[in-house]
Amino acid sequence: METKEPGITEKSLKELGKIFPGLDSLVNIAKSSPAFRERLKEKDEEIEKRLRGETQTEFKRKKESRNQPAREPQVDIFDEGDYLRIIVELPGVEEKDVVLQPGENSLQISAGKFSHEIPLPFHIEQNPEYSYRNGILVIKVVK
Repeated sequence: METKEPGITEKSLKELGKIFPGLDSLVNIAKSSPAFRERLKEKDEEIEKRLRGETQTEFKRKKESRNQPAREPQVDIFDEGDYLRIIVELPGVEEKDVVLQPGENSLQISAGKFSHEIPLPFHIEQNPEYSYRNGILVIKVVK
C-alpha cells in the first residue's frame, strides 16, 4: 500500500505541533475525517497557486471587472459541544457593517453586499456572541 506524502498544510500543522503541544496529535486524529482531508487538499492547492503567483492575476482580473459578482466568503462551522463556532472571512468589511439575525432554525449574516444564511439543527435561544478582527468574523452560537 502506497503512503501519500503529507502536503504543505499538513507539514505546517505538524511543525506547529512542535510549538503547541498536542496539536500534532489532533491533526493525526482529524486526518481520519474525509472533510478534514478535503480541507487540507484545498489549502494545499491554494498555497500552490499562491506560490505560482496565480492568485495575483486572478485578483487583478476581478479588480478590473467590477461588474462581476464578488466571490462568496469562506464560511467554516465547528461543533464545539455546547455551541457552534462559525468563522467567516469578510475581507474589506468594517465591523459596523456586520449584522447577525437569528432565525427560527438559521442564522443570517449580512455585511455590506454579502449576505449568507446558515441553516442550523436547533432554534437559537440567545443572541450569538461574535468578534471581528482583521476581516475574520468569529461567531459563537449556543445550542
